[in-house]
Order: sequence, then C-alpha cells, then structure tokens
Amino acid sequence: MRFRFLTALVTFGLACSVLADARSDIQAGYDKLVAAWKANDAVRSEKAMKALATPDFTYIDLQGNKQNLAQIIEMTKMQTKATKKVDKMEIKITSFKISGNVATVTTRGAFEGVVALMDPKKPGKLVTTSTSTDTWVKTPQGWKCKTVKITKESVTFDGKKLAAPG
Repeated sequence: MRFRFLTALVTFGLACSVLADARSDIQAGYDKLVAAWKANDAVRSEKAMKALATPDFTYIDLQGNKQNLAQIIEMTKMQTKATKKVDKMEIKITSFKISGNVATVTTRGAFEGVVALMDPKKPGKLVTTSTSTDTWVKTPQGWKCKTVKITKESVTFDGKKLAAPG
C-alpha cells in the first residue's frame, strides 16, 4: 500500500513538473514575441514568429478568417511601419492544459501605443485587448505554436471603439 502511494506521489510530482516546464517554455515563447514587438522591430518579429510557429501555423480572427504564417508576417511588417510608439505590449497565459505533446493555452494580450492607422500624418492612441485559445505542439525543436484563435477582442483608437479587425 505504501509503495503504491509513493509511486502515485512521484508520478504526480513528475506530471506537475512536466506541466510547469511546458507552461514556462511556452510563456518564454510569448515573451520573445512581445520583446520583438515592443522593440517595434519587423526583422526581429519575423525571426521570432518563424522560430516559434509550426510550418502549418494558422491564425483565426474573431470573424473566423484564417491567415497563415507568411500573411501574419506581412501584416506585422505593415503594423511595424505604422507604429510610432509602443507603450504596452503583453501576452500572458491565463489557462493551460496539456495532453501528450499538445498544449491548449488561453492567453490575454494587450497593446497600447501610438499608431498611424488610416493616415500616416495623423497617428493616434491605439488600445487593444484580446483573448485567444492557442494550440502548441511539442516538436524535437521544442514547443511550437500551431494555431491562434482569437475568442474576444476590443479595439479603441483615440478612445473611440473600433470594430475588431477581420
């Protein structure tokens, strides 16, 4: 009886350790992206995205529109050109589940900065918050993001609510 209890305790401890390590590794991936985006560096952002995404990566916006990695990289390049100042950028894990080599992660993201949205000569304060459900897979190269699905989003420009991009 005591042996079974100790075996169960060790197994539980190992499972918790694996879960904590995976969560930590995946948060570190988000942190690399955030650092590149905070620096408003398109080249660094592209490198980080390519390093962290699977070849079949898919981004799904609130309306269900899908984009692949190349499309997201191009969008990021355009956003970098339009961004004049980054005041806040973060992605935090709020929920984490792992099953084998697949992790399902819920994140909350936030951005605040000065961006020229419509007119390059008239930048304004852009504030966005979003929630996403992301799928990460364990590969020989580490954890890679396979899917980002936006589930909630709020966007304001100079204090006025905008429709979520789609």
